[in-house]
Amino acid sequence: ADLPNLTADIRPDRADFTTAHAAIGSGRGRFDLAFAIFTVVNYVLTPGDLAALARRVAESLEPGGHFVFDLADRRLFASARVESSRLRRHIEVTPIGRELFRYRDRGSGTSGGRRFTYDEQFTFRYWTDTQVLSVFADAGLRLHADVSHRLRESGSRWFVLATA
Repeated sequence: ADLPNLTADIRPDRADFTTAHAAIGSGRGRFDLAFAIFTVVNYVLTPGDLAALARRVAESLEPGGHFVFDLADRRLFASARVESSRLRRHIEVTPIGRELFRYRDRGSGTSGGRRFTYDEQFTFRYWTDTQVLSVFADAGLRLHADVSHRLRESGSRWFVLATA
């Protein structure tokens, strides 16, 4: 009862945050539903960029449209080691500024009988629920549901926002 009815036809489209505004006036139209999952909102580093994202999302949704996103819990901003028979990961999370962190994930393992290695680095930010929900409310998106209880093991808080 706390999620929108998703029985209608689905027409997928994809855009990154820096180009999402290009969907407006491009002939692709506006959307009933948008997702930003896998903690991508945490990759938005400044309050100004967060406000710009909120405006683009609001402009891209039809009246009555919904936006589903997740925010990383504070516990994901900690270094860790993960080892199993097929994967070894060394995750280093280093504070670099006010609520900004450098994330480095080095790993190796096997998949399909083949050996692999990777070394991924990026900067991300811890945002509180209040900060993000306030910015999206200013852009015209209200909280429809907090569905975090349905996805407790994800390490994130999950929200559904709606346009007026």
